[in-house]
Amino acid sequence: MKSQREVAMISEMIHTASLVHDDVIDQSDFRRGKPSVNVKWNHKKVTMAGDFILAVASMMISRIRNNDVTLVLSQVVTDLVQGEFMQLGAKETENERFAHYLTKTYRKTASLKANSLKAVSFNLYSQHFTDKAINLFDI
Repeated sequence: MKSQREVAMISEMIHTASLVHDDVIDQSDFRRGKPSVNVKWNHKKVTMAGDFILAVASMMISRIRNNDVTLVLSQVVTDLVQGEFMQLGAKETENERFAHYLTKTYRKTASLKANSLKAVSFNLYSQHFTDKAINLFDI
């Protein structure tokens, strides 16, 4: 159970870092009705705080010593950055915008949830069971 708890903590840290970075990129003064870290600190300090959270999460990932977990949690970070880049770009037609929105939303939100669950399953169940569950839910 210790490694599952660590995966949950890492997922929360990745999520927190993404929110910190998102507030910097969007220059948001508020997050969920409360002052964002942008209001309290300057952009350099806030950016470094987000980077530090990701660095600590990366160290925690390496301590789990499971290549499958490392791969899927690294994919989460990659997806988050790609999703943020997508958010910066606009599409021309309504269909392109909708497809773009769905992909961006997967990368910025759903990937974290799906891959975090996948990472926990690698520690709980046999590889055979995990592969079957992943195929069932297409994640």
